[in-house]
Amino acid sequence: MKRNNATILNIYGQFLLSKGQFAEAAQAFLNCLKISPDHYESGLALSSLADARGDRKAARAILNQVARSHPVIWEGKPDPHKPTLLKIRGIEGSAYRIVQQSDGTYTNVLRGGHFSIRDFVNQEQYNLMILNLLENNIDELKNIPKFDLLLNTIACPDRKRVSLLAAARFVDCYPHLPVINDPRRVLETTRERNYLRLNLIPGVSFPKTEKVRWDGISFQAIASEISGLGFVFPFIVRLVGSQTGSSVKLIENQQELYSHFQNSPANREYYIIQFRDYRNAKNVYNKTRVFFIDGNFYPVANLFNDTWNVHSGDRYNVMDKTQWMQDEEQSFLNDPVGYLGSENLDKLYKIRDLVGLDFFGIDLTILPDGTLFIFELNAAMRHNFDHAKNFPYTEPHLRRISNAFDAMIQNHLH
Repeated sequence: MKRNNATILNIYGQFLLSKGQFAEAAQAFLNCLKISPDHYESGLALSSLADARGDRKAARAILNQVARSHPVIWEGKPDPHKPTLLKIRGIEGSAYRIVQQSDGTYTNVLRGGHFSIRDFVNQEQYNLMILNLLENNIDELKNIPKFDLLLNTIACPDRKRVSLLAAARFVDCYPHLPVINDPRRVLETTRERNYLRLNLIPGVSFPKTEKVRWDGISFQAIASEISGLGFVFPFIVRLVGSQTGSSVKLIENQQELYSHFQNSPANREYYIIQFRDYRNAKNVYNKTRVFFIDGNFYPVANLFNDTWNVHSGDRYNVMDKTQWMQDEEQSFLNDPVGYLGSENLDKLYKIRDLVGLDFFGIDLTILPDGTLFIFELNAAMRHNFDHAKNFPYTEPHLRRISNAFDAMIQNHLH
């Protein structure tokens, strides 16, 4: 009876959370935990609610406790007739966050250093078991239920180094099972490593990238270090471990550098990235995204903007009002080989062979001299249908990507 009451309270709390009634939801989840102290979903929800009200310390403590109590958990009821995927994720450096969905309701999701499988995997075909890595908890795991494939969703080698090392040790325990995205291969995709290795491919350029540490005190020391490393203004400063544009700043001069670090977290590492003005002949910036899935190339997006830091959400700055930009994207999606050219496609396949991941993405542009200029390469790339309604020509290509990922799982299983 108590268990049933806990279930009802959790369902009620999830309903209140979805409606944005956060205080009432928190009370429902607390009442659930009084009955069932290790309730998984209520614990995650409470962590996200603490995060939403700015209490990051409490959010972290709750999330860590949930992970310790539930290192392995089923998502849904397992069906003995379906294959089982073990989804590996790392709790360190991540947080459960409350996000508003397109229909106006709210939900809580894990954010930080992973790629989402929501639009990649047809979960009706599989049992899904989650491995929550925290510190060295894999060393204590015993009697894990049988599974058929390891799906490593940890994608950021900077933020998730500890988790990836743990995941690598875990994968080693199952040498007979297929793995999607070997953790050791993911560890190789830091910006520093990409800078060192991608420039070895003729016709490919990855911007000069170095890592520095800001102690919060010695501005002159960090400015001298950046200069000594050979960077010239303008250059980009980016907080290590971030995968969005929120921590990125283009620095034009010494005063801007000083101001930026004075307002940045201390005792953290930052990437310094040499900036290149890559505006095209029409004086706009272009970023093209491609995926490699199971060794095959897929076009994802071809974006244009009048500012240098281009993201998918920027479609609504100029692209939605500019037909030629949409025509360019359609040309790329419909005939990526013709759009990029066979030589650039060959370069992309050389990158694929070097990286060796089952799934990853590349953000790039083609410079006037034909050089393939790479902004970013990693597995921490989002796949969703957020903009398909407003840009309907993208939908079949996005669907093809979802189908390709699911086909990859099937190929690995058989």
